[in-house]
Amino acid sequence: MERIFFDEDDKFCKLPIAFVDLLLDYVIEIEHNHQISLYHIPEWLVTLAKFDCKAAIEVAELVMKKAADIDFSIRSNDKFATLLTFLFRHAEELEEFDNGAFLERVIALQDIFLEKGVEQIETWLQDAERP
Repeated sequence: MERIFFDEDDKFCKLPIAFVDLLLDYVIEIEHNHQISLYHIPEWLVTLAKFDCKAAIEVAELVMKKAADIDFSIRSNDKFATLLTFLFRHAEELEEFDNGAFLERVIALQDIFLEKGVEQIETWLQDAERP
């Protein structure tokens, strides 16, 4: 499963969002609602954000939507804080063009991470507030 997101040389593989959606459904089904592993999705999202922030936020929103009722193993993954850094930078670049629409999505995603207890998000927020 881990080789889906990165090839044998650990090179990034861009995947369609619909495929990731089906993959998450499959993982949920085979693991019978126990603690679900995200395999390398967080690392993949960070890499995806370097190339395509719009796709990265869509997948992150999808993952968190599916995580609403299931215990995904996301709490101890610091990659989500790194993802937020990329997404906020992109939101700042777009703000005057999209009237803050992307920024609103990033803030909503950040709030979901906080609600789900993802580690490093509170620390990340505290660091972001420092001058």
